Amino acid sequence: RCLPGKKYITVTCSGAPVGAFNNVTEYLNQLFEGAFQMKNSGNIIVGNVLGKDDVLNQRDILKSAEDVGRKLK
Repeated sequence: RCLPGKKYITVTCSGAPVGAFNNVTEYLNQLFEGAFQMKNSGNIIVGNVLGKDDVLNQRDILKSAEDVGRKLK
């Protein structure tokens, strides 16, 4: 009852290519927007993450995460 209208973002990552798990983000959006009536502020989807520093090498993802995070204010 305290979630309707709240903003959220999804963050999904995997060692697999992004296309292999896009459906996870779609499912989460349907759940949060439908069942909980929340408002999506963005989605961050990262693939090919095999090592602990792999995300740090994907500057576009880091920039996207920063931009999406600002939308939560």
